[in-house]
Amino acid sequence: MRMFVLAALVAGTALAPTGARADEKTHKAAAEELLKVINTEKALQASVDQLLDAQIKADPRLQKYRGAMKQFLLKYVSYDTMKDDLVKVYTAEFSEPEINDILAFYKTAAGKKILSKMPVLLNKTAALAAKRVQDNQGELRKLLDSEK
Repeated sequence: MRMFVLAALVAGTALAPTGARADEKTHKAAAEELLKVINTEKALQASVDQLLDAQIKADPRLQKYRGAMKQFLLKYVSYDTMKDDLVKVYTAEFSEPEINDILAFYKTAAGKKILSKMPVLLNKTAALAAKRVQDNQGELRKLLDSEK
């Protein structure tokens, strides 16, 4: 009887990692699909351009370095270079069933619409926030002066 229990434990232990690897593999695959559905590659490319535009707007002298800066950013902030890390982030934050639920939503008409509207919504939100900060700069200056 002891030998049977020992053999069952050994067999169970040997098989467990395979199941865990399969679950991990499908979890990662679901995260990769989500990254594709939410257009992460396109969003990263756009964020690089937005970052460069903001940097150049803040310091126009950087315009002559735009090409080099973009090359550098694309080397380190492209979808291909970040995909594995992004998959880790998504699999750490969401279970596989949650990712599948999110995917199901984004495949609906409403999900597709929010994906298409998200850049506009984010830009409008950023513009509203920037206006509020600009409209209240005097208060910020007073707060900063009081800290001196």
